[in-house]
Amino acid sequence: MLVPCYISQKDMKIILGMLLKEQFLKKIMMKWLLLEILRFIHFVNII
Repeated sequence: MLVPCYISQKDMKIILGMLLKEQFLKKIMMKWLLLEILRFIHFVNII
């Protein structure tokens, strides 16, 4: 895969923004999954 040597400032900002958004979404998903798992375990323990 060829990567252009010259990337404009605007493109860099867009790429960085996308990467940050992706990381942010992953963190939210992980927290949500952990909460769901904890709630499920708690629910099972009650029964």
